[in-house]
Amino acid sequence: MSAGSGDPEQDNSPFQSVYYLGTPSRVKEKDLAGCAVVFHDPPAKKFPAPKLPGNTNLTDTRVAHGTCPAVIEQKCIDNLTKRATMAIDNAQGQDICADLRSQLKRDTIDGCADLAGTGHGLGNFTVTSLGDLSPVRNSSDCWPIQPKSDNLAEITQNTVLRNASAEAVYDEAYKITAVLTVFAGKGNSSLVKQTSSQMTCLKLVTNENPGGDKGADKNSATPIYNGLLTTVVATVFAAMLTSM
Repeated sequence: MSAGSGDPEQDNSPFQSVYYLGTPSRVKEKDLAGCAVVFHDPPAKKFPAPKLPGNTNLTDTRVAHGTCPAVIEQKCIDNLTKRATMAIDNAQGQDICADLRSQLKRDTIDGCADLAGTGHGLGNFTVTSLGDLSPVRNSSDCWPIQPKSDNLAEITQNTVLRNASAEAVYDEAYKITAVLTVFAGKGNSSLVKQTSSQMTCLKLVTNENPGGDKGADKNSATPIYNGLLTTVVATVFAAMLTSM
């Protein structure tokens, strides 16, 4: 994720998030059949977080972590993955991800009213074909998966405009992003025997105090600009692919 400087009172600072797919070296992007759906608006709920040191009611969102059921209703997860699986299995033509996009936008999915914020439903999302991804050159020192011999491909980017306040910086740096991954079970070249869908919730986690003192809170955004916002977020499905 990266952020540009701007007016702390105006929504004119761009915050860019880039999402990647990591795969074992034996798996080639062109052999992947399926789609990745990235929900760019964070859920209404947040992961539980410990209180900051000192006499304060603030929580330390930097270290908060968890899984999708902690922030998204299980009913939503079940219905969303079920609809995605059925959309791929019933897809007509070659562009299965276009069919998936249409099915997700067709009507309200039960339980998903707050997936992208209170009352916002699914919000803003992108659907990307896994088979159309291009590998990133591994000459960069920044490689968010291990080992570096594994493949890395960019799935999508998203830029939002917000003010440059400390609160906005922290919100964007530590937001939760839900990702729906669907592997298609069609064809002899597929990695799976039957279509499989799963939800993953991504969030940057750090155990370090970016302010350098025990009382650091959201009143200081400078350390975030200098460090955490240069971090890229990677969707790592290497373990799942290895087991196939």
